[in-house]
Amino acid sequence: MKWYAVIEGRVVGVFSGPWGDPGGAEAQVVRFPYADYKGFPSRQAAEDHCRRNGVTTVWRNQPPPGPAPALPPVPPPLPPSTMELPAEDPEAEEGSLKRGRDEDIA
Repeated sequence: MKWYAVIEGRVVGVFSGPWGDPGGAEAQVVRFPYADYKGFPSRQAAEDHCRRNGVTTVWRNQPPPGPAPALPPVPPPLPPSTMELPAEDPEAEEGSLKRGRDEDIA
């Protein structure tokens, strides 16, 4: 297995597994300006490289111990809308807004 030390990227630290894993090293550095990363044959070598370059939190893609957390339940669907639309004004011209007359604004 190959280990990757990401010094400059979206998320920095040590990543394991194949290069193209979702959320792995590649996702952190591709199209990231001035990305800095390097592959290593061992986890210890990758961690040491991170520490030498000022990265203090070195392990990033290790799953937490224990079972995965349960997903929240899906909310029920929304009820159909009961809002009524206003009736059309027969005096309004098509495509224009009806405005009040000056004497209505007193």
